[in-house]
Amino acid sequence: MPARAIGAVFLRRYLCFPLTLFLLLCGCVGAEGLMQAPRPATQYMDLQEQLDALLAAGYVYSAPTSGDHRQAVLMADLTGDGTEVAVVFLRGETDNLLAVFLPSEGEFTALPPVAENVESVHSVVFSDLDGDGRQEIIVGWQVSGLRTISVYAVGSGGLTEIFTRRFSAYTVYDIEGTGVPSLLLIQVDSAEQVVEMVSTRDGDLGITGTAYLSRGAEAVLRIRTSPLLDGPPGLLVTSQYQTSSEVTDVLTFRDGGLVNISANLETGNSDASVRQREIYATDVNGDGVYDLPRMVELPRHPGEDETSDPFYEIRWSSYYSSGLLEETARTYYSFANNWYILLPEQWPELYAVRRSQTSAQTVTQAVNTFSILTEEGPIDFLRIYHISYPAGSRPSAGNRTVLVEQDSLVMMAEAMPLEGDLSRFNVSEKELADGLFRLIPPDWRGF
Repeated sequence: MPARAIGAVFLRRYLCFPLTLFLLLCGCVGAEGLMQAPRPATQYMDLQEQLDALLAAGYVYSAPTSGDHRQAVLMADLTGDGTEVAVVFLRGETDNLLAVFLPSEGEFTALPPVAENVESVHSVVFSDLDGDGRQEIIVGWQVSGLRTISVYAVGSGGLTEIFTRRFSAYTVYDIEGTGVPSLLLIQVDSAEQVVEMVSTRDGDLGITGTAYLSRGAEAVLRIRTSPLLDGPPGLLVTSQYQTSSEVTDVLTFRDGGLVNISANLETGNSDASVRQREIYATDVNGDGVYDLPRMVELPRHPGEDETSDPFYEIRWSSYYSSGLLEETARTYYSFANNWYILLPEQWPELYAVRRSQTSAQTVTQAVNTFSILTEEGPIDFLRIYHISYPAGSRPSAGNRTVLVEQDSLVMMAEAMPLEGDLSRFNVSEKELADGLFRLIPPDWRGF
């Protein structure tokens, strides 16, 4: 059957949407697109007619459920020449279809579709994995609780599957630093915890490197890419670890292969990055390198209830490609009030925190008091106030410095200067207001 007749084979159960909405969903209209000359409407009307015909055969659109591209109809420039093809995902009674339409002389020509006996489309990525200037279509498929990934090369004659493999999670990243990205597949289950690097060697796409994650990893929570402290690309994989904890494994390409540089040679686990709270790796100090968190329990303030929850400082560290770990920052978290302090260099090593909260009518005030611990006892040197209040009744700042002000909420600092030898630990309210005091970003604590 001619490719042009593909419309007679596919779908039309619902979703016959107008061309304008189609263009918006496909990502064809953006801030720059509004400034450009309009594309020929007849070409997209032709595509719409073919899609309408496909809907008539009993299929429905099947949008990817994860990733950056979550539309059933996508426009993608696979060659970099500004010409976009249409990539369409459809679902029938027994299979899912990947259909590609190539623009030609004012019309779209349909390539023979790929049919997969799967339940749904997990995700789709476009990337040039072989460095030939043409992007491949990378599709994650979901079936019976399992995921498989397929890489398709697009030619004038159709789609060719050039690689397939099961996976738990994946990303596309130039981990070798050559300018050509690799497909990094992560498999985490009861049998194995492994990262496989898929790239092109001698003209074929295949597995070119393997590294193991922490043995206790149970499920992938997050994937991030970042340069390491000495520059090479790094891959950070955060997983659920031994049911109640999290662990981040750090990998790079070194000595001709993929290496887990954070793994302890004796245990096989990245012990330095195990933690109990949902705090993900982030670039906490703004140097362009992701930092890994380690929670350190603070001494209890004298007089504090021994049964109360402890306070923590977070020590942040980053890796060199050699596997050397270097501390890069310290922070104090207020989990209860959603702020943190990037601790300055002069901040004392030995300190304690006590927290109090009071409510009077509709005003609630929480105070975190920081005390340096000395042989003579604790000496207060800083208070952070978190005050919520009804509209129109903002409390006076007095001699405190306002750090953050939002609707019905104000956060203030009050420094109590230390004297004598302890003055080297002084932290000014201005330092806090100028950037040391920050609100906790959502991506530090889960999705």
